[in-house]
Amino acid sequence: MAGGKRKLVAASRTKVGKRKCSSEDKMKMRSHHNKAPTDSDDDAIDKRTTSLPSTSRTSNPSASNSLKNQSIVTISLPSLPFIILTQVIESLFTSDIRSLACVNQFLSDFISSHYTTSVILPGSPPRLPNRFVLSLSISCNVSQLPDIQSYHHLKMLNIKKLKQLQLTGNNHIWNKQYLLSDKYKSWLEYLLNSLNKVSIQKLEFLTDESKRCIDAVRNVDDFHNLTEVTLHGIGYFNPTASYHMDKDVAQKIISNVLINKRLKILRLKYFQTLNRCLVIESECLEELYVEFGKHFEIGLLYLPNVRVISMETSMWFGCFYHAQNGELKKIVAQGCPKLENFNTIDLESLSRKSESNHWLDQLKTFSASQQQVEGQCVLCMNPDDE
Repeated sequence: MAGGKRKLVAASRTKVGKRKCSSEDKMKMRSHHNKAPTDSDDDAIDKRTTSLPSTSRTSNPSASNSLKNQSIVTISLPSLPFIILTQVIESLFTSDIRSLACVNQFLSDFISSHYTTSVILPGSPPRLPNRFVLSLSISCNVSQLPDIQSYHHLKMLNIKKLKQLQLTGNNHIWNKQYLLSDKYKSWLEYLLNSLNKVSIQKLEFLTDESKRCIDAVRNVDDFHNLTEVTLHGIGYFNPTASYHMDKDVAQKIISNVLINKRLKILRLKYFQTLNRCLVIESECLEELYVEFGKHFEIGLLYLPNVRVISMETSMWFGCFYHAQNGELKKIVAQGCPKLENFNTIDLESLSRKSESNHWLDQLKTFSASQQQVEGQCVLCMNPDDE
């Protein structure tokens, strides 16, 4: 009996699950499928698409059509909350902020009321000292100024969000032309230690062979958004003379500044050295401009992301192909795979002419054609002497 009851129950469930559609139900289903979509249906689709946009990279015609129906929301800068607008502005470079102030009256008024884009000392302080100073340039002999802690004009400035600092001028000791004054080094140390480590983007200052300067250069690693550094060597005060920095000190300064893994541009001015094996290594550097004088040689370049290199060519007589007995081009080719321009030579253009897509194959022909005009490289003019 129990088995018979289970069969009856199972049979009844099967009949319920497979209920046959009546002719009336079939008519309703046909009318539903053939029904044209209404405006309310389109609105519902648009709402679903807007709230859950597709992130798939595959082509989907229906998805692309629905995206076209979305409305584009435009947010004007004046409508942004104050804190958001300031964050947008403070993420830019000083030059970009100056350009932004020229866009419209609102931005001009907002930037001028909250920021002072540039201050030069010594000079009169800005009229509104509470505004954030974005760029500060001190280009003078600081020995003629009070101590930095008591310098009134500097104390009046709000440099909490400073982006650029330039500290230059004739600050060497006159009877010891290879050294900077202790007062200059004190100013440099004070500023580097007190500046905002997040806002600073560009630095420019003087260096000498002292341990204090080597340590000061090492401190640039503390600045998290630093993108450009310009260092002046001990020959800065007399461009026509030749003052050579100790080769080991020069290497230490270069290595210390490149510790910063966010640096994009490095400029070394009047950085004459007798170093015959300079090593320059950085995985982030994109532009390198150096003035090493007439008596240096490059030992190693490891700059995988550098695009532009400019360096002194007088010791090579203007010929990149024969520089350093023909070794320099190999060092550059091996250590700088993304290089586009070397001393104004368009390497990208040379690469396009090469069957191997590398500029090195075309460099000899290019150098020879250039020397036909310039006539500086003896080896290019007399290839039989090679």
